[in-house]
Amino acid sequence: MHPILMRTVVTRRGYRVIPQCRACYAAVSCTIALITRLEETASTRSLLNNAKLTDENQTLFRLKELESLEKICEKIKPANR
Repeated sequence: MHPILMRTVVTRRGYRVIPQCRACYAAVSCTIALITRLEETASTRSLLNNAKLTDENQTLFRLKELESLEKICEKIKPANR
């Protein structure tokens, strides 16, 4: 029988002793949550910067309008076919 490794973990309510495998799982889960949050923040910041640029530059705004129109036209099937 293998010994179970234990690890002391600090929680909001104090210290807890949990099995090593659960401590590793908790650490990985926290890291994944942090990376996800950082990616969402970067995405939001990028959207805000794009909105500011589009608002300040009328040519860029018109280009975005034309790109949107092009995407819509691609979805519409031609009547001749």
